[in-house]
Amino acid sequence: MSGPHHHFLKHLIHKAEYDHLFQFRFHIWMMVFWMVNVLAGTAVLILWPAEWVKIGVYYVFVLSVYANWDTDYDAVSASQAALHAQTVMRAGGGTDRLTKE
Repeated sequence: MSGPHHHFLKHLIHKAEYDHLFQFRFHIWMMVFWMVNVLAGTAVLILWPAEWVKIGVYYVFVLSVYANWDTDYDAVSASQAALHAQTVMRAGGGTDRLTKE
């Protein structure tokens, strides 16, 4: 038997990068997720004020890791788009003034 196949993950990443409808739906659900987080955070603050600091510090930690990961992922996506545009331009016979080719 061969090793594990990651076709589903590959398909999901491809949809996240190229399928605009998938991106739209994902971000709509993320908006709902953040609204629920606001309600949950408010409930924790009111119902368990002693635990608020511990939960809040951890929550900020998770958000900062996510923000850094997302920033790097966006930079990688922009770099891939630039490389693709450069490849398409060269295939069409164009030149790129930023490189010495």
